[in-house]
Amino acid sequence: MVEVEVMSRGTLRVGLGTVLVWVCVLFVPTVSAQPTEAEIGETATFLTLFPELRAMGAPEWVQPGVRVSYQTAAGGVIQYDVVHRDGAQVLLHQHSYLDGGAGVVLAGQAVGRGLPGLGPVWLNPQVLAGAESKASAQLSVSRYSRNVAGTMIEVVRFQTQTTNGQTVFEFSAGSGTLVFSSVASPGSAAQMTMVNRREVALPWEAGRAPGWVRPGTRLEYAGSKTTAVSGAGTSQQEVVARAELAQAGAGWSLAQMSTAVQGVFQGGGVQATGSVQPGGALWLSQQALSVVAPSVATAIDVDPVTGAQLFLLRESDGSVVLQQLLSGATQTWVYSPELGVLERQIQETRSPASTEVIDIRRVGGSDLEALSQLEPLPDDPAEVGGAAGGAGRDGEGGGCRAAASGGPGSLWVLVLLMGVGVSRVVRRGGVRARC
Repeated sequence: MVEVEVMSRGTLRVGLGTVLVWVCVLFVPTVSAQPTEAEIGETATFLTLFPELRAMGAPEWVQPGVRVSYQTAAGGVIQYDVVHRDGAQVLLHQHSYLDGGAGVVLAGQAVGRGLPGLGPVWLNPQVLAGAESKASAQLSVSRYSRNVAGTMIEVVRFQTQTTNGQTVFEFSAGSGTLVFSSVASPGSAAQMTMVNRREVALPWEAGRAPGWVRPGTRLEYAGSKTTAVSGAGTSQQEVVARAELAQAGAGWSLAQMSTAVQGVFQGGGVQATGSVQPGGALWLSQQALSVVAPSVATAIDVDPVTGAQLFLLRESDGSVVLQQLLSGATQTWVYSPELGVLERQIQETRSPASTEVIDIRRVGGSDLEALSQLEPLPDDPAEVGGAAGGAGRDGEGGGCRAAASGGPGSLWVLVLLMGVGVSRVVRRGGVRARC
C-alpha cells in the first residue's frame, strides 16, 4: 500500500479501484526506424501536398513539456504531451478523458509520433505562406480569422470533398498548430477543436534516459485487478504486463507492450517514453531522479481543462512518486531512485456502481544494473535547420501560455475499463490564451 499525504485533502491511500491502460497509437508488429505516415495519422496527407515538410524543422513551440488540449465533438477531451524532440522525430503521449458518471476518468492512452516538420497536431508554418496555390477541384484552401481559445488568430483552412466524405484541417498561420479538424466518411465522423496550449510545470528539464534504456531490454510486471461492486461484493483477477524496448535513444524509448488478465491475452501495442513526461512513463530521466522532491505529496501542476492535479513526492526509501488525481480516478507511478525504472503502477477508477483497481509491480525482466554499465547510447540526432515559426504573430503562438477562463487518425488503443459506466463526457469552460 502506498500512502501519500495530499495537502488540503488529508491522507490519500492509493490502492483501491482502477483502470489499467497499457497502450499505444497503432497496433503494429514492429516499430519502424522513423515515423511512418500511418503513425503520423490523418495529417500525413500534407506530405503529399508539401513534400518539403520531410526535411523541415519543428515549429518553435513543439518542445518537451508542452501540452495541447482538444475538445471533441462528443464532448470528450484529448491531450497531447510533447515528451521528446530531436532531429529525426517528435514523440507525444496522447491521453483522453471522459466523465464516467462519478467524475472525470482516463478513457485511454496512446503514442503520437511525427516528423519534426509534420506531426499529428502541427506542421511547419513556413509552408502555409501562399498555400492557396495548392487548391484544386477536390481541395479548397482559404485563409481567415478565427477565435482560438479566446484569441482571434489567422488560420489556413484545407477542405477536401470526395465521394467518400469530407476532411477539414485548420492550422494557425503563425505557429503551425492544428486548431481544428473534422474527418467524416460514410458511417463515421470525428471532430476536435483546440482549447488550450501550455507548458506542464515539471521541475526538471529534458535529459538522458537511464543507461539500461536500450533496444532489447525487457520489463515484467505482475499484480491484481480488484473490482468492488456495490451490493455484490469484491472480485480479484491476476494481471501480467510485459514491455520490451524496440527502439531507444539518449532521451527516449519505444516499447512493445502486452497484457494478460487471468491468463487470457488482452492485446499489445507500442508505448513511448520521453525524458519530460508527466504521466505514463516507463522510466524517469537522470535529471528527474536528481531533483529534490518533497517528502509529502505536493501539487506541481493543475490542468485547466480536465482539472487533473499532478503531485510529486519522494518516499523515505528514495522512490520518486508521480500521481495524477482526477475527480473520478487516480493514477500513481512509483520509480526506483537508482535505476529510474517504473517499479509500481496503481490505477483507480470510480463509477457510481463500482470501484476498480489494478495494482502491478515489477517482478522480472532484464538485468538493468548490468545494462547500465554498458557504453551509453549515442546522442540523439541534432536538428537540421533549427526551429521554425510560432513566435509573436498569433496570440496562441510560441511562448504563450494558456490560462483557464471558466486524434485524428487510425488508433488502436488497449484499455481495460471493467464495468465503468461512461454515460457523460467531460464538459469544461473555455480557456483564454495569454502571452
